[in-house]
Amino acid sequence: MNTRTQPPPSPLSHVHHHHAPASSFAAPLSEVQLRDLKAELRREYALAERELSYGGSSLELHELREAIQRLKAGAYGVCTACHQPIPFARLQVMPATQRCVGCPR
Repeated sequence: MNTRTQPPPSPLSHVHHHHAPASSFAAPLSEVQLRDLKAELRREYALAERELSYGGSSLELHELREAIQRLKAGAYGVCTACHQPIPFARLQVMPATQRCVGCPR
């Protein structure tokens, strides 16, 4: 028999908290960051092209191509879902990403 009792409700239990996505705290990319990410996109693209010639996936190449187009259009580093800046650290790890961590794919 379970004799545990529930703790009393918090006096603030009626308050609903809205958690903003992590990307809403990101600053727009600086020129230096954009330059570095552009170079990384070019490296990743060249690698993906090489891998494709050895039977690699064309999906990565397509995603990198789209990222380069967003860069040229001035939309790179902005989440395509919530339109907030994508954190620089995320773009360093995933330079072709289109979305921030808070937005599902």
